Amino acid sequence: MDSFRVLFSVVVMCSHFRFLKSLEEEAKRPGCAPFFCGALGNIGFPFTNSTHPDCGLFIVGDCERPTQKIKFNKATEWYHIYSISQSDSLTIIDQHLNKTVHNHSCTAFSNLSLPSSSFFTLKITPSITLFKCPSGVTLQSDFKYTNCPDFNIYYNRTQDSLPKDVPENCSIIQLPRKFTPAVNTEDVFSLLRDSIYVNVEVSDDCTNCYYQQKGRCEDGVNGAFHCAGAAKGSGITALILMCILTFFIWFYHKAKLQSSNISALDASELQSINYGLPIFSYKELEKATNHFDLNKELGDGGFGTVYHGILQDGREVAVKRLYENTFKRVKIFMNEIEILTRLRHKNLVTLYGCTSHLSRELLLLYEYVPNGTVAYHLYGKHARVNPLSWSTRMTIAIETASALAYLHASDIIHRDVKTANILLDKNYTVKVADFGLSRLFPSDATHITTAPQGTPGYLDPEYHFFYKLTGKSDVYSFGVVLIELISSMPPIDMKRQNNQINLANFAISQIQSGSLSELVDPALGYTSDRAIRGMINCVAELSFRCLQQNSEMRPNMEEVLAVLQGSASEKYETQYAEDVTEEVMTARKHPSLEQLMLKSCSEHHLN
Repeated sequence: MDSFRVLFSVVVMCSHFRFLKSLEEEAKRPGCAPFFCGALGNIGFPFTNSTHPDCGLFIVGDCERPTQKIKFNKATEWYHIYSISQSDSLTIIDQHLNKTVHNHSCTAFSNLSLPSSSFFTLKITPSITLFKCPSGVTLQSDFKYTNCPDFNIYYNRTQDSLPKDVPENCSIIQLPRKFTPAVNTEDVFSLLRDSIYVNVEVSDDCTNCYYQQKGRCEDGVNGAFHCAGAAKGSGITALILMCILTFFIWFYHKAKLQSSNISALDASELQSINYGLPIFSYKELEKATNHFDLNKELGDGGFGTVYHGILQDGREVAVKRLYENTFKRVKIFMNEIEILTRLRHKNLVTLYGCTSHLSRELLLLYEYVPNGTVAYHLYGKHARVNPLSWSTRMTIAIETASALAYLHASDIIHRDVKTANILLDKNYTVKVADFGLSRLFPSDATHITTAPQGTPGYLDPEYHFFYKLTGKSDVYSFGVVLIELISSMPPIDMKRQNNQINLANFAISQIQSGSLSELVDPALGYTSDRAIRGMINCVAELSFRCLQQNSEMRPNMEEVLAVLQGSASEKYETQYAEDVTEEVMTARKHPSLEQLMLKSCSEHHLN
């Protein structure tokens, strides 16, 4: 066991050293500095522009226009792009798919033409597999869509229950699937997304070629990877590569670890991560979720799907099922267990248990939170029927801030704060969830250097561009949440006008121009209720502070919580309702008054 830990530590150390070396080399590569590109901000490798095509893999264009576009190689078309994360994902629009899905057109049922290469992978997540068969051909499946004139579409509830015997004249199609479960699964269009969430993975060979050898990544003879124009490798690069290669071979033969199989990790190592949690069998949780029935889905994200389940003792639970048991997913699984078992707070979701290291799949078991996500209540299908009152939204903001302040006091950064990860119980009490990306933060550190992970629209610019993760990264994301509570708008929406696609940017513009009333959800009574207007004005000012590009200009979570608690007080409501708007707009025009503005907001409720 000790040798396993030593080995794992060395591999992580080598990989981390290589990553830091890459960051150092990036600054030394002439002519390949990150560049500014419209709403996408500053971006760099693997993205580049047409002026410097050798500085990246994917060309991004129209940086001077409101909406940008991306091209994956010379042969592919341009795609509109409205969010980008340099390490993880990007969200693009295929014009044909967007139009045909929106119009429920049968021409939507064709595979997307995303390229593949020896040095990068583009994976649509999540996706749904469809089977397109001529009208006279039948296929055993859970659902059948028959509204197309020449063919039928067959599909199943889950991806792991696909038909084994598919007729040759049936084509297999993969299309982007919605993150949240559809109410009517018999209508295939209710399952499809009109935008594409793509995970981008660049191979280690290509990363080394670009950063270390100053070369270009190409597909060589017989499709093999080739580093064109590479400079002579340094001794440290060779040493690092030899380190990784040597220990990978030892790791594979000694521990028989395969990246797609959790059982490859040493049993006692995995057993130790349970931290005393109750262990549930796979069969028990499979039965509880009715074999992971699609109709039992509660939510769907980048790493797994959550299902509603009922245990044999009658308890309602939420079961998280990872997409794949890759090594990265195992680390996320272990991380969430470690984080949640050391925390106790009324506004954090409770972890009930997990499957054992011998289970065929990794499953986590949580308390069931029946009222769904804040995102669903703000802009879901039924949001307009029964909208959240302002008092409920203030309570959500305060309780979420309380949970995040507790995390930060416990040296933990959530790293994926968003309304889809804020759940509401039967009493509309907040339960912050999804700690798979969370990080332990050393108390004596100013920041952590790590590749950006999170959700487009919520990602801290400093973390995105400079790999600096701090507690203020959560503060930025929480600022977006505050704007969502004020506006009832999602953080990214391609259906909005170009200058409104990114909610954070739109909100900053509205506050600076004195047009806050145009941002506020009309259902909140902003123009008719003096007390509500005062609270919304102060929350808008607080969100503006949270969304500052420079993290040093943002308040910490304890300060955020104090302002929110004070802004909900009766004294604050009566004193501050009328005069804040003019003061806020004056402060926006005179940046030197911004600190005074937040101080004024606080003094109204702290005195």
